[in-house]
Amino acid sequence: MKTNEERMAPKKFWSVRMSLMMSIKRKKEPPKLDYIALLRMEKGESGLLFGFIGKHKNIIGREYRSHSMIKKIEKGIPSDINDRVKEEQMVYHLLSDLGISFLRADHDALFSRDGYEEISKAIGAKVCKNLFLANRQQTEFYLLRMPGDKKFKTKELSNQIHSARLSFGNQEALEKYLHAEKGYCSILDLRNDTENKVKLLVDKDLFEDDSVGVHPCINTSSLALKWKELLEVFLPSIHHTYQVVTLVGED
Repeated sequence: MKTNEERMAPKKFWSVRMSLMMSIKRKKEPPKLDYIALLRMEKGESGLLFGFIGKHKNIIGREYRSHSMIKKIEKGIPSDINDRVKEEQMVYHLLSDLGISFLRADHDALFSRDGYEEISKAIGAKVCKNLFLANRQQTEFYLLRMPGDKKFKTKELSNQIHSARLSFGNQEALEKYLHAEKGYCSILDLRNDTENKVKLLVDKDLFEDDSVGVHPCINTSSLALKWKELLEVFLPSIHHTYQVVTLVGED
């Protein structure tokens, strides 16, 4: 049975979208947004809204760039876990079952690189880019983790994985294999890829640090995990491997 919040999701979506559109049109400050509540909308509607927000992030982003994005920093599973979205809850339970410790920061929704530095400093681990890629035929899929400040050049990656004409994977495949949406795809989403259709690629520069920042399948929290535990405990538990790639990213 749907909750009242879920039943109100369509009305909430169109109401918020209209408010944002009017703010942009009139060049006024956007309305305050309850990102956590918006993320609890039905999946397709929250994805549409965040796509709209991302498109106009230079205007809408003024709201949360003017103050600290960080709301809370603490170790381990959140005390309000039952109020979190299902995918996020499942991540925390899996990490706990595997004995993987982590530091968690709850923050404003992250739509671009604007908040990477602040969040990375808060958790002591770099928050990285996650790119969902595919070959030209959209039959082979890759999840690439790379530094947020490095340019992505398809040619230098294609040569290393022997896959010509790489492009971004389509939304249908992203939802099918990782149960994720464009904008907050995470390495932890690989737990949903039970068919091993998505290959994990990691830029070697990320291994310069002992820890790495990841989203728990939602872009309003970030976790600091040890690379050793992520690669040697988490990935084997979900029957995935990884390939190290070298990306220069310069013109």
